Amino acid sequence: MNEQLLNDGYLVVKNLFTKEEVQFCRDVSLEYFKKGGGFRNSTGRAKPDWVKESELKPLYDLWASKNVEKVVENLIGEPVEFVGHNDLHINRNVGWHKDRLNNDARKYEVNSPWDNVDGETMKIYKINFYLQSHADNTDGLVVKHGSHKNSSMSEGQNVVLRPDTGDII
Repeated sequence: MNEQLLNDGYLVVKNLFTKEEVQFCRDVSLEYFKKGGGFRNSTGRAKPDWVKESELKPLYDLWASKNVEKVVENLIGEPVEFVGHNDLHINRNVGWHKDRLNNDARKYEVNSPWDNVDGETMKIYKINFYLQSHADNTDGLVVKHGSHKNSSMSEGQNVVLRPDTGDII
């Protein structure tokens, strides 16, 4: 497994998408939201399950052409599969949280992501694809270094990631 991903809990993969591909994704996404797609959420708009939206199929086709699952497999050294969770956001800003069921939804969580169940632990990898550069600002993703190793909301040093156009986290 990639040592940085294992230790830090995140990794920036540079230039997976070209600047032209990112611009295409931006154009399709902005047009979708401009027409009222998705719903208001936090400071922007959100569209859960965007891969099921026919207007956004060209985005999914491009995403699939990059075989992102294979990129992750090469990083971790074992097979992965896409489980279907996907969101498209614009100008959305939410506070720091663990990527798990939170607040009232926690009652539906059968096992904590840190539980060992019959000798197995969950291995969930989330991919963020930014459609604009954050190389020169602090508006990208903020993570807590190493926070994936335990359930604490307070452990780990904050790290501001600065993905550039075409990068995935």
